[in-house]
Amino acid sequence: MHDATQPTDSMAVKSVSIDAALAAADNRGAEFSRYSHPELLDIFGGLAPPSVSDFQGEFFGRTLASIDTVGAVVTWASTHLPLPGRWFGKGFTATGEHGGHGYNRFSFLGLESHTMRFDTRLDRSSIDDKPILLMDYGPKANPLAYLRARDEIRQIDDMNYLLCGYFTWPLIGRSQVFTYHLYGPVGPFEHAGRLLGSGT
Repeated sequence: MHDATQPTDSMAVKSVSIDAALAAADNRGAEFSRYSHPELLDIFGGLAPPSVSDFQGEFFGRTLASIDTVGAVVTWASTHLPLPGRWFGKGFTATGEHGGHGYNRFSFLGLESHTMRFDTRLDRSSIDDKPILLMDYGPKANPLAYLRARDEIRQIDDMNYLLCGYFTWPLIGRSQVFTYHLYGPVGPFEHAGRLLGSGT
């Protein structure tokens, strides 16, 4: 099993641009993009979830390896929609010790939009039955809720997180697992969109 740094409580929020986040020395997205899908699931199994109360702010995201060509096509299509645009991260806030909510970050014509909202809570993984921070789209009215999407998050280190997403369909069961990397927090949780690259 691959070794990864255990989580800490350091979650200071800073505000950076996309280019600055990609160039940041502590952004391990490029490193994790080199792992295969089985390697990523192996790493995921050795990590612990962040606490709900500490996991707050905006994060930059990137897609990682898929298990097959179908998974790669689904991943690309779901993150490059004409509307709401290209997916590039998520935002999280806590409403208490055990739960919170958040949004996905999309860019379209230079504007950032916040949509595809979800609730968060500590739960157990459908992948390995270990603790996770769960993103549940079910309570919200959006396409991912209708598709019964769920994302599971575990912490790599202070600023890096591994996310495993999937769909849960009646009779068919769970879809294949899609993997993502999150880096942050890079800014505060917000309710309104803004011009990309503003850094605030």
